[in-house]
Formats: sequence, structure tokens, C-alpha cells
Amino acid sequence: MRARLAFLLAVVLSAEGCAASAPTPERQPQDGDARPSAGPVETGRGVLRVRDADPARSGKQFIGAELERDDGERWVLDYGREPLWQAFDGRRVEIDGRRYQPEGQALIATHFRVETLRVAGSRDGALLGFGPERQLEGSFLGHTVELGSKAEGMRVVEFVEASGARWMLERTPSTPPEGRAVAIRARRVEPNWSWAARMGGEYLWVLEVLEVR
Repeated sequence: MRARLAFLLAVVLSAEGCAASAPTPERQPQDGDARPSAGPVETGRGVLRVRDADPARSGKQFIGAELERDDGERWVLDYGREPLWQAFDGRRVEIDGRRYQPEGQALIATHFRVETLRVAGSRDGALLGFGPERQLEGSFLGHTVELGSKAEGMRVVEFVEASGARWMLERTPSTPPEGRAVAIRARRVEPNWSWAARMGGEYLWVLEVLEVR
């Protein structure tokens, strides 16, 4: 009797072990899924290209930014029409960032999330690079430039962080909501001071106003 009970117990435990080790069906990615964690930091060099839809062609087309690497490989940098890429379209650049695997519908290509960018060729252009994307809290404040300055009488809007740090604005996606507490998504940009006259200071490219309080 004891031998039979031991045999039955071994069968049950074996069945439970098999059930626990059975593979879970893989979930198929859906459009809009969050992107998974990225890999190690890498550097890429090449020419940045901004692609838009060709009205002469039918079907789905890639709209966004890509890097034509020096070795001929193409990296997808972004989908959509973010204007920041336009400032570097056709210019040779060096980028730092991480590869990632997109989910949902995407091109069959290397996808690369850019953290920093530096112009590596001709310095003809208003900007020479940008830094990592950041989320900042503060407010947009406008003022008139004081007398004695080259820009005297000009009305200027700055972004002032809650810490007191002040930023000149290279671009905002819409008219800033002045005098209200906001959260923004932005990148610091490096101006080309020899390209055109501008006021001194650190410059910010606002990608999105996330919240207005």
C-alpha cells in the first residue's frame, strides 16, 4: 500500500513540474505598445536625413528621421514630423544613444534612440547639436529687454525652472502659456554663435508641454 501511495505521489509531482515548465504563449505586439528597455550606449556617424511622404507614391511610406551611416547601414531615429530633425537634415552628424526593438508596426531596420547629437561636418546652420531629452518643471515668463542692449525693447519669453535656472527658447510647439506652472519635455540645444546674432544664454528646444497647472 505504501509503495502504491509513493508511486501516485511521484506521478502527481511530475505532472505539476511539467505544467510549471510549459512555455507561456508569446504575446503578439500591438500598435502603441511601450518600447522595451534599450541596449548599451553606442555612437553612430553619418548623414541625417528627414523623410516625408512622396505624393507620387501609393501605400505606406516612412515619415521621420534616419541616419545614413558611413558604412551604408541605415538607422531609424524617429517616426513623425518632429521639427528638431529639420535643423540637421542633410548634415553629417555624430550621435550617441541606444538601439531598441520596437513593438507593433515598424520598419525592418535598426532602431536607435538618440540621446545626444553633434554636427561633425559643415558648421553651416543655426544649431550645432543637442543634449538628452529632459522633463522640466517651471513656467514661461516674458519680459522686455532693457535699454542699452542690442536687443533693447524686444519682448523675450524665457523658461524659468522651479530651481531658478533660466533658459532662452529656441522653439516651442505652440504659443507658451505664460505665467503658469507647467511641465515640459525638452532638449538643450547648442547654438551656432557665428551663424546669426542672438541673445546670450542657454537655449532650450521645447518638444511638448505636458501639463499646465
